[in-house]
Amino acid sequence: PFLWSRLGFVARMILRRLSRQRWRAAATVFGVALSVSILQLTFFSYDAMYELMDSQFRLVERQDVHVVFHDERGRGALYEVRGLEGVRQAEPELAVAVRLVNAWLDEQTVIIGLEKDHSLFGLLDAGKRRVPLPAEGLLLSSQLAKELRVRVGEEVEVRILTGDKRVFRAPVTSVVEEYMGVAAYASLPALSRWIGEVDAITGVRLLVDPLRADDLGRELKDLPAVAGVAFKAQTAEVFDATVGESQGMMLGILLLFAGAIIFGVLYNAARIALAERHRELGALRVLGFTHREAAVLLSTENLLLAVLALAPGLGLGILLSWSMTEAYSTDLYRFPFVLTAESVFHTVVITLAFAVLASLAVLRRLQRLDLVEVLKARE
Repeated sequence: PFLWSRLGFVARMILRRLSRQRWRAAATVFGVALSVSILQLTFFSYDAMYELMDSQFRLVERQDVHVVFHDERGRGALYEVRGLEGVRQAEPELAVAVRLVNAWLDEQTVIIGLEKDHSLFGLLDAGKRRVPLPAEGLLLSSQLAKELRVRVGEEVEVRILTGDKRVFRAPVTSVVEEYMGVAAYASLPALSRWIGEVDAITGVRLLVDPLRADDLGRELKDLPAVAGVAFKAQTAEVFDATVGESQGMMLGILLLFAGAIIFGVLYNAARIALAERHRELGALRVLGFTHREAAVLLSTENLLLAVLALAPGLGLGILLSWSMTEAYSTDLYRFPFVLTAESVFHTVVITLAFAVLASLAVLRRLQRLDLVEVLKARE
């Protein structure tokens, strides 16, 4: 009673009608909430994709060029590449095919050996903080640690799949967050010692002079020991062109789909309200209500239903977004769970925009309301 006595005449009419038609109002809120969740999921997938690209191509892969050799080479290959014109910085790496075993679980992957003071490949934790390489032991990607069910401080059995095929146990010193691929990491001297190949490398990461990049690429491909040359800029461009383009198309389709549902649900609810209340609205007009006041009465009810649907819709959308990160968690790539204020804001704005459009469409019918005919009609 305390709150009710302070509500205006229009607010009381709206709340009284919604309380009398609570199941219909609940169905309308449910329909709009589902559309809100689709909008939230759409913006999440867009944000997650570009978070993946930013993390992979800016924070993890910091090199300009990644050179891979046909087989293991000595340090001489590093010095030869480092001496090429246009190379500003070169860091070696050693990739070894292994099978990691923990109890009955096993995964075939690679251990990548890096120099302790490396700077062209980022090993980051979930908070995007740099993780140092241990002198001994392994760093596992979070997905690999999850699949092996191993935690920091425990040991895994390492079975080398090349050369002497040695078998040994190594401790897991930390877990790093990666969104593409699954791998383990170790210091280059330790990995060389484990496989019995001192100073062996299988690739080089380079920072290069942009003006010499094309010539350097052709020169590297002509070297007989080089199996592949990958330019990060080209890789990111291809990734964005293939995945980003399809992502943008899906974004547009889902936005139209969700908007059509919001418009349809609220337009239908407003049409029903106008049909049921045309005599009431006509009587109010005759008693002195202006057309604007009658329109506010009808449209405010619609907007209130849309606002009530925002909270459950956003909650369901966040739950669907989290489920999507779990469903698409594979060895090839994983979506990061990203919830930004911008995506929530855009979801709310688009929902209210379509609610306003639905209200405007119904208000056109209100303008054509014949007061004389309405009041002459029998109940």
